[in-house]
Amino acid sequence: MRDTITVDNQRPHSSFGFQTVIPARTSTYLQLIPQPVNLDTHSNNFISTIIIRIDSAGFYNIPTDETFQLNGAPVTILRGNYTNAELQTIANVTFTASGANSQKYTNTQSLQFIQNSNLAYVLGYQDLGTAVIPPNTIAPGTQNLTGDLDFLLIQSDLVSTGSAFNSNFVTAVPITINAVGPAVGSIQNLSLPLRSHNFSSILWSFFTAFGKPYVIDTPIVLFTQISSQKKSN
Repeated sequence: MRDTITVDNQRPHSSFGFQTVIPARTSTYLQLIPQPVNLDTHSNNFISTIIIRIDSAGFYNIPTDETFQLNGAPVTILRGNYTNAELQTIANVTFTASGANSQKYTNTQSLQFIQNSNLAYVLGYQDLGTAVIPPNTIAPGTQNLTGDLDFLLIQSDLVSTGSAFNSNFVTAVPITINAVGPAVGSIQNLSLPLRSHNFSSILWSFFTAFGKPYVIDTPIVLFTQISSQKKSN
């Protein structure tokens, strides 16, 4: 007589994906869905994969035109992505690459920035506020050449992590600023439970690592995969 082996059947599994295009210079976006999504209430429904495509040409560490005072005279820096060498020339600062003041700037002339200055943030002078900064002042903060755009935090009202902090947190993606062409990140095996079985819109929010709105001059393209797994009996 033959031995018999009993194998449990795999529970049905399904998934579907959709694309989201976040317009340039947009950190919060409401995606309207033409046909409402109605998921099986007898399944565990979750985000399983997120793929992000970002055109690196849109990274501006100075996102808006800004005027600052250099030795008492107004100077305007246009929005754009500035290198370390360009910033040293524009703001008359010197950069220390190593030693006790590693990754910090020192001004050679007096500086004065507007409130919430992006330039001050990149140079590390943001903690000094709007007061006149005398020559030879070492920046309290280190250089922030990327303007925090090297790290993207994604939140969405699709999910709820059950935490008091960032309860809508989806994923975090490191971004390569200096890459030529698109920066692409793929996060798989997320298993983030959906907040609801039924929805007709999705609210997406994008932040830097320090909680500032993530704003770039090119669109962000997301591909999201939602998977369903039958609940255990």
